Amino acid sequence: MTRFSQLFSSCAIAFNLSVGAAYADLTAAEVWADWEQLITATGYSVSAQKASTPTSIIISDLSIIMDIADASDEGTFALKMDTLSFIESGDGSVAIEVPSKIEGTLKFTPKIGESVSVTITTKMTDQKMVASGDLSDITYNLTASKTAITLDNLVIDDISYNPYVDKAHISLSDLNYVSQTINGNLRKTTQKTSAGEVNYHLDFSDPSTLESFKMNGIMHGLEIISEAILPSDTDVDDANAMLKAGLNLSGKFKTKDGNFNLTSQGSDHSGTLNTASEGSQFNLSIGSKGIAYELEKTGVIINLLTTELPVPVSFSATKIASELLIPLTKSDKNQNFSIGITLNELAISDTIWSIFDPADQLPRTPINLVIDLTGIAEVMFDLFDSTQAEAFSMTENSLGNVKSLAIKQVELDAVGAHLSGEGNFRFDNSDLTTFKGFPRPEGNIDFTLVGANSLIEKLVSAGLLPKNQAMGARMMLGLITVPGNGEDTLKSQIVVTSKGHIVANGQRLR
Repeated sequence: MTRFSQLFSSCAIAFNLSVGAAYADLTAAEVWADWEQLITATGYSVSAQKASTPTSIIISDLSIIMDIADASDEGTFALKMDTLSFIESGDGSVAIEVPSKIEGTLKFTPKIGESVSVTITTKMTDQKMVASGDLSDITYNLTASKTAITLDNLVIDDISYNPYVDKAHISLSDLNYVSQTINGNLRKTTQKTSAGEVNYHLDFSDPSTLESFKMNGIMHGLEIISEAILPSDTDVDDANAMLKAGLNLSGKFKTKDGNFNLTSQGSDHSGTLNTASEGSQFNLSIGSKGIAYELEKTGVIINLLTTELPVPVSFSATKIASELLIPLTKSDKNQNFSIGITLNELAISDTIWSIFDPADQLPRTPINLVIDLTGIAEVMFDLFDSTQAEAFSMTENSLGNVKSLAIKQVELDAVGAHLSGEGNFRFDNSDLTTFKGFPRPEGNIDFTLVGANSLIEKLVSAGLLPKNQAMGARMMLGLITVPGNGEDTLKSQIVVTSKGHIVANGQRLR
């Protein structure tokens, strides 16, 4: 089993173990039987003692183990819990009494490198779990007033690091988890998790070297929504087959506000990092269209102070965001990809500005940046197929070919100048000669530049740009731009022809 397959199986367990029966009737015996079937089908082995009554199943000494070894490395991942009870409530629902303590242990011994053993314990207070619905549409609800996840054991190469770990835990208040499973040829599971407050701490110290590392943070209004569409008759170890059979995993992570603090102390260095945000959101999906993510943080503040930097580093932004879409599977049809970056009102502290511009010659206005690119690509092999990947790595072929690129928006507003542009290009991947190993592009880009001459003058006044280089910059702009509408405005259209010629505003440059 490949490493990715092992990870993929673990993800499948995470999506489905807690929801229990995927297509079972709501009786205690059948719910447990389906849990057991699901666990073993995803590569784990189950060991437990079972006692039953006509209306309940009691599982004790439960151990769930996965072998994560491969040809060169050895390892296991195990979950242990004391007693798990399934009790029919008499109204068609099943109460699931989840133990207050669940222990997970990872042991890994690589052929080359350090062996690692880690034990993490989850404890819940006032936990309640109920299954309701019917055979084809099952809903599970889990609540707990407090949930604590702690690092209880860390051993590296037979050396225990427990004495050095002063604190390592995550705590959640008012946990509420709801899961709904709809069964068919494709099994659809939707999960919603919320917590009022999340705290995390990690304190590490070594008295012999006087080194220490402390990290802590808090989040409010945590919301996690995930959806899994899983083929029912496909091997979960074969990620590529599952993708082609309809697999789709998606998740949304959202918080209202939070902060993060990091302190590091050593014999020759020390530093602190503090961050805060008014809200954050992270979306991730894996499916037939590829892997896509979107990250956004608002009201961001970052402060860094370290002995390795001459001054404190501080900046803020009203919004920081990025997004990415990458296709994963080989197809006869071309597939979409995209890249996006957004920075809104990025403000840098005067302390940093003063290093580069002590005379205050440059406008210290907030920086804005937007990059929005989309395109069409041909994927040459299935990225999750280890056999294809190994065979492909033995060739000199590229992973794929970019067929076209659309520059939908490029905006940069900084130090008093503003650049904007858009364009479209097609690429001839059969012609790697015209541009010396790069697929020949054909298309154009149009851009507008406002405030360029004023910025050059200010750079010269600040001593950041020598006069002779400023003259060269103006000459270069003169070659590729023409005057635009408005004061200190330049515009240009750069065209790459089918013959490989580069033309700026009707003037051939290549």
